[in-house]
Amino acid sequence: MILDKVARMAARYEELQRLLGDPAVTSDPAKLRAYGQELSDLEELVQKYLRYRETEAELANAREMLAGADAEMQAFLREEIGSLEHRESVLSEELRRLILPRDPRDAKNVYIEIRAGAGGDEAALFAADLFR
Repeated sequence: MILDKVARMAARYEELQRLLGDPAVTSDPAKLRAYGQELSDLEELVQKYLRYRETEAELANAREMLAGADAEMQAFLREEIGSLEHRESVLSEELRRLILPRDPRDAKNVYIEIRAGAGGDEAALFAADLFR
């Protein structure tokens, strides 16, 4: 299910790349900005997805080669399969994190007030360190 959603997002990424090359879109600054922002938001996800698919293919190839390999090659392939499975699980977790909806307030500015509380000079020094 997660990979289906990511695949749809990757298809949207491809569509956005095509749309950004369309003269009707390039002549409209509002659409150009909106599509460019959406493309930028999807870029990291799509790159991880492509790396995940590549890792899946490498893993399938290594498992296929394992069946007809000699003992030395089998040891190497088992090590390679372990490495690929680890990479696949890491990429899967990263994809899961990247498909979470973004908070609409993420792009907005924020004010942080740093002031010394109770504690006298030590608190003031700590607040100054935080500020720097």
